[in-house]
Amino acid sequence: MLKDKIKNYIIVILIALVGVAVLRGELIKWQSRHDVKYWKAAHLNEKYKAKVDVKDGKVRITGRNEEGEAISRTVDAPPDGDVSVIDVKDGEKVSPNFIDRFRYRYYEVPGSSTTVQVEVFGLLFPPKPMLSVEINSDFELSPNLDLKFLFFYRYGVALGVYPKFMICGDRRLDDLVPFLKNTTLGLYYSISTSEYGGRVAVHL
Repeated sequence: MLKDKIKNYIIVILIALVGVAVLRGELIKWQSRHDVKYWKAAHLNEKYKAKVDVKDGKVRITGRNEEGEAISRTVDAPPDGDVSVIDVKDGEKVSPNFIDRFRYRYYEVPGSSTTVQVEVFGLLFPPKPMLSVEINSDFELSPNLDLKFLFFYRYGVALGVYPKFMICGDRRLDDLVPFLKNTTLGLYYSISTSEYGGRVAVHL
């Protein structure tokens, strides 16, 4: 009886941790879109109109306002996606097609003809290998090799391939706990055995 209660508590805690990570990530995205003060004073060499720096899952975009003063903004860049810098003719804007509107986020750099394109959704080919440790409903730990094939911002979907075949959903933790750069927290479900539980995985 006590063992069953402990198992239930652990599962609830794992689900709660995943929920907190999801809500925290959504809050960060919401703030980045709606905070009118995201452009702040910055330093930029007089020779340049714009500068783009990519580091640790963040993109720092620096441009110039109408007065010619340097301003910068930092936006989220999912580690599984790509960041591109697009130069267009003065007065023109990037016009993404229907699919690209879902795959990318676009940020115009003030005072220049530059647009930063950040990939936030996509298929991974080849899939990214992951080494995970699962804890099932019987409170048993087991290692597994997984292949991540889909991402959306810091969320991902993977297939467990050995020794268990399963479907996994997780979230990267690098923006919440910086030193867990390649670590994810999530849930899994075994298609063959109907087993389910929580998982911690590391990208190889």
